[in-house]
Amino acid sequence: MKTKLILFVLGIFYVSLASAKIWRVNLLSNVGGTAAYPVFNNLNDANSAANDGDTIHLEGIPPGTNRYPAAIITKRLIIIGTGFFLDENINTSLNQYSSRIESVQFSSGSYGSKLIGVWIYPSGALYIYTGAITIQRCKIDSRISIYDSSFIPLSDIVIIGNFFDDNGSGSNSAIVMNSGNSPAGLIIKNNIFKRRLLLQYNTTVGTIEQCDNNVFNAPNTTLLFNSNSCHNNIIRADNVIVQVGTTNPTGVSYNTSSPLSGLLGSASENNIYVDMNTLFVSPVTSSDGIYKLNPGSALGDDHVTERGVFGGSARPYYYTLSGLPPIPIIYQMSGSGIVDAAGLPVFIHAKTIQ
Repeated sequence: MKTKLILFVLGIFYVSLASAKIWRVNLLSNVGGTAAYPVFNNLNDANSAANDGDTIHLEGIPPGTNRYPAAIITKRLIIIGTGFFLDENINTSLNQYSSRIESVQFSSGSYGSKLIGVWIYPSGALYIYTGAITIQRCKIDSRISIYDSSFIPLSDIVIIGNFFDDNGSGSNSAIVMNSGNSPAGLIIKNNIFKRRLLLQYNTTVGTIEQCDNNVFNAPNTTLLFNSNSCHNNIIRADNVIVQVGTTNPTGVSYNTSSPLSGLLGSASENNIYVDMNTLFVSPVTSSDGIYKLNPGSALGDDHVTERGVFGGSARPYYYTLSGLPPIPIIYQMSGSGIVDAAGLPVFIHAKTIQ
């Protein structure tokens, strides 16, 4: 095909939007930048230049010691990274560089922001001081800290399709309450947890409005929270103590436990003492691919889709391997290098996972 003016950087297509701008951030390169659209080398500078509703592409950087410095977000932004485990799954990106950052803080003014496909480094965390924040398809090596209080009540925090690793310092709970109030409308769906989910401040236990289709794989730990919608979860690890408070008799249902984990109860289609070797696919594929289920092994409460992170009622909530963002991703590009009468032929393979 004849080449056209298409800007691509690090395996991501960039498409202009009519009413909002797209800004680029690259720690190591400013190639492609202009006076009107510079390439920033850190997220804070991009935040300063952006307006509410803009998108920032946090580009991947080579592995090693490089990572973006901590950032404070003060605008309503969509921040998109390149994902993680890019060298473990097929057709992920051209160079397989992840967008690794020390920490991100959503502060006053960032209400309604989204963070997608970003890797939060072990020594950092995600800090949420405002509402309507969506954390999606990220790798979080430490925790999410939610600062809700009677003076600044938060609501509508959505945490979906993330991989919570256990490499970080500090609290070993994946989500931390920093006051006796839990946000109204807290949604936690389709996440992989290799950390405990201990939603508690002093003696106050927090509430999750929807805690569905997660996989918990942190042994010798605790799940402690309240929820009237706790469905389709899988406790893969052994010796997990489960304490889910609910006022709805069927609020905790269609969950699956390993033989040696805490019990979710045998009523309401909860399955206990399930052999995890028959539930999950084998052989091992990737760090997140190992959480795929064998077809038909555990249907969820809709009796159609499966339990765990690759099922549920809303397709956009499903876990996406490597946390690929929901935009066109270039994963292969080739050409002869020879110019003919039609121009310079270039063949691009791309996909979008919504």
